[in-house]
Amino acid sequence: MPRYFFDTDNGSEPVIDLEGRELPDAAARWFGLDTLPDMARDKISEGDHRTFGVVVSNAERVVIYSATIALMGGWKNHHEPPRKWKPVPVPVIGGIAAKLPR
Repeated sequence: MPRYFFDTDNGSEPVIDLEGRELPDAAARWFGLDTLPDMARDKISEGDHRTFGVVVSNAERVVIYSATIALMGGWKNHHEPPRKWKPVPVPVIGGIAAKLPR
């Protein structure tokens, strides 16, 4: 199987993939795309204007695919953002999300 490298940039921290992964040809694009939502979830609390990108290279480090997603958010109608609010992870018990008390 061929080796592919997945360099990423979450808007503040570029990461160069030094190990790569062996994948079937068709899987390289999907694996690269699959990294983008995870990066967005990890950094979404840091601001409403960010871009997230991945560059897929082959074993010779030739770029064969790249993708970018953008987060462009903002409060509307004179609403202000809540102060110091961060999402709370939902606890998972036995593979099922537990209900949080209200």
